Amino acid sequence: MMMNIPMNMLKRSVGISLAIFVLAGITVEAVSGNVEQTLTAFRNVQDLTVPAVRVPTVVEVSVDEASTMNSSVGVLDTETSELLPYFYKSVRSEVNVPFSIETAPSVGVGSSMTDGNYESYAQYDVPETGAGEARITIVSPQPITLSKIGFALDYHVAAPTGVEVRSVAGNGKETILYSMARMQGTSVFFPKTTAERFTVTLRYAQPLRITELLLRDEDSKVLSGAYVRFLAQPGHEYRLYSNPDRAVSYSTREGGDLGSAQSVVRITGGPVLSNQGYVPADTDGDAIPDAVDNCIGVANQNQEDVDGNGRGDACDDFDRDGVLNSADNCRDHPNRSQRDTDADGMGDECDAEESRLTERLVWLPWLGLGLTAGVLLVLFVLTMRKQTPKDESTPPPTLPE
Repeated sequence: MMMNIPMNMLKRSVGISLAIFVLAGITVEAVSGNVEQTLTAFRNVQDLTVPAVRVPTVVEVSVDEASTMNSSVGVLDTETSELLPYFYKSVRSEVNVPFSIETAPSVGVGSSMTDGNYESYAQYDVPETGAGEARITIVSPQPITLSKIGFALDYHVAAPTGVEVRSVAGNGKETILYSMARMQGTSVFFPKTTAERFTVTLRYAQPLRITELLLRDEDSKVLSGAYVRFLAQPGHEYRLYSNPDRAVSYSTREGGDLGSAQSVVRITGGPVLSNQGYVPADTDGDAIPDAVDNCIGVANQNQEDVDGNGRGDACDDFDRDGVLNSADNCRDHPNRSQRDTDADGMGDECDAEESRLTERLVWLPWLGLGLTAGVLLVLFVLTMRKQTPKDESTPPPTLPE
């Protein structure tokens, strides 16, 4: 079933300026939590050059919008080792060819993939038959030129196991631009192609949540920028952490009204470097990063996948009873109730009656062993008596004359 989303819902009009203002981490309480642990979520870091100031001053630094998804950054005061409250601002002005999207299977709000809001998403659930396949069709009333399609995924979501991109000409002829293959990262690059329709097919083994569909429209002109404001103290130095791979939240000191500040000093940031303290997100703590984990929610360090469907056995449901293998006490036979009469961890559906009897009467096996040992002992004694030879060297007793 195809779902057509009205063009006016997704149209990107000419010269529209979109401003997003986010005040992050403001609480009236002392700094809490482990700062070092919080910073492990960020992939990048850069030193900030703050001019000499005599009094606390609101400063603003330009940041890469692509590396500040969900406006999550960390401003570290290197003098106090504290994370500071900040104000994030994103401004975008673009001229773009309008387009709409069609999805199959249909999702609740397909427009959430093009609304510029990284908090909303379109979700594709895994069908009961196994791995899922989603098709997203990009439709434009006039030819559009693309060379890249990116997918901003929600936090703690595994990348699709495969992706294919095709262009569809006006005469209906299809051309494969990116053959079905596992995604490397979250973007697909292909030769610059002009068409009125593009279809993207995604295969996935775990629930897929796409927050934004990102197109590189070669015919568009985009002016965008993002800024971070914070209160700089005299004589202090700062670092900016960005590009997190998970949701980041932390408490800070009271931040004041940074958004409406009139006297703002623009500062520059040094080169963006890799954060040496970065630790990839690992939701289930099995030492397998979420990005490549075939079972994100349940620890499965061996990544075992018996049926090869891309979903780890720990997250699979072999018997289709609605209980994942990792929690199913009888994973090869449907038993939604999970009844376990003898509480031995094995569901009644898989547990033989004889086994349950011996587990309820724990002394019964020992009684059997005792009786068996007794019988063997009696047989041994009787056998030894029969086989003991008489001593013929001893003369028989004589009677007195």
